[in-house]
Amino acid sequence: RAGPHRAGQPRGRRVTFLTPLPAIIAACIALPILLLYYFLKLRRRAVRVSSTLLWERATKDLQVNTPFRWLRISFLLLVQLLILAALLLALARPALHDPLGATRRVVFLIDRSASMDALDAFDNTAASDSLAATRVTRLAQAKIEAQRILDKLSGTGWLSRIFGSSQPPTSVCVIDFAAAPRVRLPFSTDPAAIREAIDSITQSDQPATLAAALQLVAGLTTSTDESQATEPTTLFIFSDGSFKDPPADLVTPNALLRYIQIGPTPTVPSATESPPVPSTFDSILPTENLGITAISARRDTESPSTVRVFVRVQSNSPRTIRGSARLRINGRDADSRSFTVGPIPNAAPLPTATSPASSDSLAPASFEAPVIFEIDSPEGGTLVVSLPAIDLLTSDNAAAVVLAPARTPRILVVAPDAAPDELLMLALDGLAPAALSTIPPAYYEQFASGARVIDPTGNEFTSRLSDWDLVVFDRYRPERLPPSPSISIGAGLPVPGLSVRPSLDSESDTARFSTWRRTHPIMRSVTLDTILIAPPMRMTLPDSPSINSIPLAWGDATGTGTISGPLIALLEPIGPAETRDQPGSTPGAPGTPIAPTLAGAKRLVLAFELAQSNWGIEFSFPVFIVNAVEHLALVQSGIASRSYRTDEPISVAIPQNTLPSAVTQAFITGPLATTAIVRRGHTPAPSSTPPDASPPAEIIVGTLERAGIYRVRAAGTDLTGSSGSLAVNLADPWESRAAVATRLALPASSSTRDLADTIESRREIWHWLVAAALLLLCLEWSFFARGMRA
Repeated sequence: RAGPHRAGQPRGRRVTFLTPLPAIIAACIALPILLLYYFLKLRRRAVRVSSTLLWERATKDLQVNTPFRWLRISFLLLVQLLILAALLLALARPALHDPLGATRRVVFLIDRSASMDALDAFDNTAASDSLAATRVTRLAQAKIEAQRILDKLSGTGWLSRIFGSSQPPTSVCVIDFAAAPRVRLPFSTDPAAIREAIDSITQSDQPATLAAALQLVAGLTTSTDESQATEPTTLFIFSDGSFKDPPADLVTPNALLRYIQIGPTPTVPSATESPPVPSTFDSILPTENLGITAISARRDTESPSTVRVFVRVQSNSPRTIRGSARLRINGRDADSRSFTVGPIPNAAPLPTATSPASSDSLAPASFEAPVIFEIDSPEGGTLVVSLPAIDLLTSDNAAAVVLAPARTPRILVVAPDAAPDELLMLALDGLAPAALSTIPPAYYEQFASGARVIDPTGNEFTSRLSDWDLVVFDRYRPERLPPSPSISIGAGLPVPGLSVRPSLDSESDTARFSTWRRTHPIMRSVTLDTILIAPPMRMTLPDSPSINSIPLAWGDATGTGTISGPLIALLEPIGPAETRDQPGSTPGAPGTPIAPTLAGAKRLVLAFELAQSNWGIEFSFPVFIVNAVEHLALVQSGIASRSYRTDEPISVAIPQNTLPSAVTQAFITGPLATTAIVRRGHTPAPSSTPPDASPPAEIIVGTLERAGIYRVRAAGTDLTGSSGSLAVNLADPWESRAAVATRLALPASSSTRDLADTIESRREIWHWLVAAALLLLCLEWSFFARGMRA
């Protein structure tokens, strides 16, 4: 277990003499010689004089007329003995055990997560009065602590610069971490470079992930050469110790862990204290924090212009706090709502804020309260909810979402006999699409071939296949792909290499999902643990350089719990167009239409029918349909809002003809300024689009570690208002608690414990003794000179 630097140091400061024998020999020689000068006196020759009045000083020598006399203690003797002792001790090379317990290789692991922006730390070094202190953020205090420990490790004091140091240089590696770790400086012995790396660490609004940081440290400190022993390393963790997901069994071999607590030691109110007094925003204490931990917006399915915004406010204060939240749309005030959060009868406290990674975290319990806004906004835009509070953290005092205009997608369903699955239609109808139609396969094939479609009553369909935003194939494999995105359920698509068939080699009558991509937008908040499929199915994905096959969920068809193959997959067109003959035509015949493999759109494939599973009655199926429709359709449905977390990768889909084909870079402006890559999709077929049409694009932004509103610009075009406005929020309840752990419990291997008992890090102090001897020598000379003048 790694403890804080205040209580986790080795017991006592033992002194070790590295070369005691030469010092003992020198003492046996020098000490008698010094004392001999005070014992021995010359025998005086008797001379008769007329008077001893002028020989008063000489009368003292007359007291001894033999070679020895009793030793009289004098000030000069004491000073000379101290000088001799200091020089002899310096010759013995005394060394103190390093109170930091550091080895010659040191790693500084500095936390820069959102909670490190709390303004409750103190910098005593910046105060003119020793009793005063300057309030700084926790990250600033972590840098100060790192600089202080660096001074001790590198010996950068003025005496060390004058006399030098016989200690080997300490090699320091600087790493910062939040959602992901980053090496600021590899192992270096240059104190200036180390200080510069520490000062360059910037604040983020991301949650902290300690496991990834320790994995990086383990990789840096472990030797890849089996013939060489791994050099021991000391790991200093500068953090407030508030980690939501600590490593369960991660081991950092050959590393001594030292936890440096950042932030004040928390206190827990006594159970006998009087009930807390209600307060308002104006009376929030500096140690309390209010934050928005969740936000979402959704249009009413019956009245799309009505928008409901749902917000969750969290408080770490033991008192009841009453306040108001303000909603702004595109910079204009729209509404305000009052709320009460704290220990009130209708609000139960959240679980105790004791971090699983810390054994002694004393953060108070947190409380939360919902806030709901209802406004009329058919145009949509950027919605920002803010709390007018000055508290520990500023990054969680506001949260935003981007709401698309009130336009819902047009969905076409193709099913045998125009009778799709009822549960599928209920899920699609719950989206309140602009149009939802069902046609049989024969009508669809006429649509796809461009022929006129006339229903049995003699009426002609006036709509075209390209008018639909999404096509859903239920238990039907089409002969031609539509130009818009599609979902195939239980039958597959006419894509080379793609096949959907029953699993004949299975040992069980049913199959279940073994794993799935929980981080993919289509699978977000989707749970497949209880889903059964009968009979088991198997899907083979295409292997083509023009198709990006992304398995989203894998199944177990053997009953052993092992992965047997994908059951849900997403096909994306990439690279140059790959053409093939249309099904049903003669290859190479004149006039045979040639089309891209995926027709320039994304395809979602399910390897089983809904009737073959129990998924349709589960809550996760409508969630899956909502995610799939929002991800596949290039138009914004306007049903739900869109926002991102500071640790979430971001990509923005750009419709066709929005950007010229030559544009390869976009610019992101906001709390952070950065650039993004523009990735092109499939080039449309010349027969179906104008020659100057540009393919659809996707802007790969990555993660934006600071919360706020961002704008996307490319080729002089401001994409804000379509899909270019990005709302990035902290939205992390654990970081908003701003807890502080007094002790950090980390897994350690037996080798780590052995190293803690055997490794000794010593600091030589002989140069201090030499300096003391020189100072005493000057003092002795001044007293001797004064006596001579007297």
